[in-house]
This record gives sequence, structure tokens and C-alpha cells, in this order.
Amino acid sequence: MYYSFFGLKEKPFNVTPDPRFLFLSKQHQEALGHLLYGIEERKGFIEITGEVGTGKTILCRALLNQVGKNVHTALIFNSYLSEIELLQNINTDFGLTGSGRTRKELIDELNRFLIHQFSEGKNAVLIIDEAQNLDPPVLEQIRMLSNLETDSGKLLQIVLVGQPELRDLLSRPNLRQLDQRIAVRYHLQPLDRSDTEQYIYHRLLVAGSRGELEFTQKALDRIHQYSGGIPRRINILCDRALLHAYAVDQKRIDATMVQRAAREVEGQDKVSPPVSSLSPLRISFRWGLVGVMILFLLSAVAAYFFWVSSPPSWSWWRSEAREEQVTSSSPLEESTSLAAPVEPEASPPPPVEARETGTETSSPPLPVEEASVSLGGDEQGEVTASLMPAEETPAPDTLPAEQEYQEKIAQIVMQYGILTPQTVAAGLKVDLFPVWLHFDRLRAFKVPSLVEVFPQDPGQAETFFLLGVRDDTVIAFDSHGEKQRLSRERFNAIWYGKTYLLVPRTQGTQRVLWEGMVGEDVRRLQEDLALLGYYADQPTGEFDTRTKNAVRYFQRDYNLQVDGYVGPETRLMLYYMLGESALNR
Repeated sequence: MYYSFFGLKEKPFNVTPDPRFLFLSKQHQEALGHLLYGIEERKGFIEITGEVGTGKTILCRALLNQVGKNVHTALIFNSYLSEIELLQNINTDFGLTGSGRTRKELIDELNRFLIHQFSEGKNAVLIIDEAQNLDPPVLEQIRMLSNLETDSGKLLQIVLVGQPELRDLLSRPNLRQLDQRIAVRYHLQPLDRSDTEQYIYHRLLVAGSRGELEFTQKALDRIHQYSGGIPRRINILCDRALLHAYAVDQKRIDATMVQRAAREVEGQDKVSPPVSSLSPLRISFRWGLVGVMILFLLSAVAAYFFWVSSPPSWSWWRSEAREEQVTSSSPLEESTSLAAPVEPEASPPPPVEARETGTETSSPPLPVEEASVSLGGDEQGEVTASLMPAEETPAPDTLPAEQEYQEKIAQIVMQYGILTPQTVAAGLKVDLFPVWLHFDRLRAFKVPSLVEVFPQDPGQAETFFLLGVRDDTVIAFDSHGEKQRLSRERFNAIWYGKTYLLVPRTQGTQRVLWEGMVGEDVRRLQEDLALLGYYADQPTGEFDTRTKNAVRYFQRDYNLQVDGYVGPETRLMLYYMLGESALNR
């Protein structure tokens, strides 16, 4: 098939729900968090709704992979069932016989199972997909199942997943008792333009892409326009666009290919007409838009000459936080900040030198003074937080980072009483950059980080200082400074992906790299990307299209802003992945 032509291992845009391809946009992360919270807290009823194709089913499958061994699940896909058929399917999916002929026999069998689970400290979850198709009597039977409870919580957690019609169904007067019992609700919206682009490249990465296939920005605009941000429509459009590219022996998807694909999928009448067939009013609007764009470009040129003498630096991105900032209360007000750095937008270019030819730059991507973490106190100096290879570790359960940080973590606990993002930032004199990661990304880190976990109460977050991962065992200091060794399964049960990277508080100037630039720092960037398997060519020192693609795929793998620019965020993540080797380059 065509996927081998593009260097892929499998088709990236199948419409079947495969959890491996799950793209966790911010709202999908929130939806998954709502599900896990409702289950852990034994809230009883949870409702997840969304338009057709927004990823509800694949979210359910991801939930099945997230819950631990102490949670038994039953997943019902066929919602066209009678009351008796539903009970039989539930019992069978829980591993029971489901052989009862009456409602009482089936409920008694289920009740015995749930009580046994509860007595062993386990939970049970029933997930019903396409719940908008359930008849009111069946929904009433489901409500009766929620009466199986103890004084401390519900024995059965019921997740209703469906289209927006489910909300209309539950709003009926005869179902108001069920509607009032729903404790957790979430509605999935279509993806925005940025998430649409990230979604496409995420699926390409999972399918094995390493940069040979690229979508132009106009093509991505058309995909978002025609699909409305619905993942299923995106899959269908992209699959057809790849077929067009394959037919003409091209590995670059442009807007024309997308428009042809849309015409085939949606039909000629549903695709926006070309400019020549637009009404005079819309043509006038577009000419007015052109005028506005010209004024914007003139403003951008003026801004460029104003900023040209002030290149970006580490202090710049700290002060221009993108989304999340954690501020501390006294006594940490003046010493702690937690902000996500911002990399420049693709247009206009960042206020740095537009291009250098034949010259080398004077500042490497990650100089030692920027990549080291100050531990406080001039007499202690600066110690680089890196993880040594396994064969160099002093003891089987000890990482070099533990020796470097143990005393400092103990001092933080002694001074502030507990580890939090604020106290760690103040104690280590660093800023923190929040990211969402999968375990396989986290285990590759060569530098310690902070992770947000829920070891006791699902609603109460704690902060662990992660030293590293060895042989699927997580080694960390808990919030009280005690060393913990957690298996991968245990860690994944309490960690939902939120991680904080330690950012050195330095004031050095660092130029942002982008396509078209030439220099020694570009060559070093290519060497770093090659070490991580993202760049396969010989380093040339020229930031060409292949380099840009390698940067984009690296950014996408680690949930950074995908723009092809190498700014502070991307440099920081390279440091975390390469550790000491990045400093010595």
C-alpha cells in the first residue's frame, strides 16, 4: 500500500479506534482526567458526550489501558438491547455466567460480584458506548444498578458515552432521576486549528514517519476547514490526500491535493467554491482583508527594526509565559516562578538575525552555564543534573542524581515542610516548565524532573522529585523527601503525565534557530538530533527543510509547540534528552 512509499510502517489514518493513535489534546486530557476522577472517587454516574467522530470511543479504549489491575471493567458497544439483554451482557463482560433468565437472578449475581470486589478493595466500571440509543426503560434499569452501594461509595461506576442527543434524552422529565445522579460530565469539542495539525503529525509519528512526508500550512488550513476539526473526518481526508500524493509520486501534501480529496469525500457541492465564483460581496471582503494584511506587514517591518537590537534570551521567555504560571505565597513570593516558555510564532520571524552565510555563531545551543542547575550557595557552585549510564552507577538502586540532590531535597523539606513546585523552585533556584508526557518519554530523561502524582487521594496532588527510571523502576523522592522505588505499573496508576522540567535561571542571550540560517550552532543542532534518531543526513550547518522536519517531529514527540523553530523550549528538552553529552558538545 501507499504507506511504504512514505516510509511508514502502517496506515496512519485508519478510522478504526486504535488506542495507540490516541492524541491527547488538552480537552481529551481533561476528559480522561474527569473519567479517572469519577472512577477513583466512586461517583457513580459519569457522562461523556461529543459529536460524531470526536474520539469518544478511542477515549474509552484509552481509559481501559489507564485503569489499574484493581479496577474491573465491562464495555458495552451494542446499545440496542432490552433490559434483560443488557444485564446479561454486563454480567458476561465482568466474567460472570450471565445465565440468569430473570432480572432478579441477573442483578443478584452482579451484586454478589460487586460486593466481593469491594471487600477486596477493588472497583468495577461499566462503560456503555452510543448510550444515546438506549431506550428509556433500559436507562431506568441502569439507574437501578446505581443503587448497589455501601455507606462509603457506589459499588459500580457507570460511564455513559454518547452523542449530544444523550443530553437531550436525559433531560426528559421521566428520566430526571437518572439525570440528577450524574456527578461528572464532560463534552468533547472539535479540535482547533493548532490541535488539528498536531493530531495529523502525531498519527504520522505513531505510524513510523521520520520526516519524509510533509503537509504544507495551506493544506493543513484546508483540512481543518473541510473537517471542522472532527478527528474522523480528518482521518478520511488525510488518507485520501495521501493517495493523491502517492499517485503523482509526491511526498509533500499541498492544498490542491486536499481540495481534491474533499471533493471526492464530501461531494462537489459541499466544497467551498474557488475565488472566481465568489459573490461580489465576498470578493470585496477579501480585497479589504488584503489591505489589512498589507498594513500588518508594514507594522511587522517597523517592529523588526525596533527589536533587532534585542535578541531573545532565557529571561525573555520566562517573562512571557504561555499558559501556566504557579505563584507562591510568602515566603516564596519573590523567589519562585513557574511558567511555560514561549517560542516565536512562524510568522513574522523572531527578532534575531534573519540569516547568516558562511559564518559561525558564537553561542552553542546549550552552553554549560545555561544547562546547569544552581543548587544554591556560592560555596557549592553549580552542579549539572544528569544521569550516568547504568554501568557507572555506584549501587543497583542508586542514581548519581540522588547523590547530588539528596542533601538539597532534605534542606527544602526541612525549610518548607514539603516538596511542591514552589518550594523546589525556591530551594534549587530554578524555574519550572510544565509539560505532559508519556512514560516512555519520561524514562529517557537524563536529567531529574518533578512529577505530579496522586498516591493517596485522587483529588489531592503531590509532588515527587524524579531522579530517573531504571529497568522500569521509578526512583524518586516523595513529597516528604523519602526515597521511593515504584514499579512502572504503580507509577502509571498515580501519575497522569504532568511533569515539570527544571529550568536554569540564567541571563545569557541565545539566538533562536529557524529554516534558512547557517552556522556552527545549526551543525551542533543537527548532530544532537542525529543522536536522538531524528536527523539521518550528514550535518551541514545549514538549517534546511530536512532539519526543520526533524525539529518538528522532535517537538511533537515531546508535546512542545510544533513550529520548526529551535527556541528555549526545544533547547531545554534537548538538554533533558541528551544530558551531559549535550553540555559537552
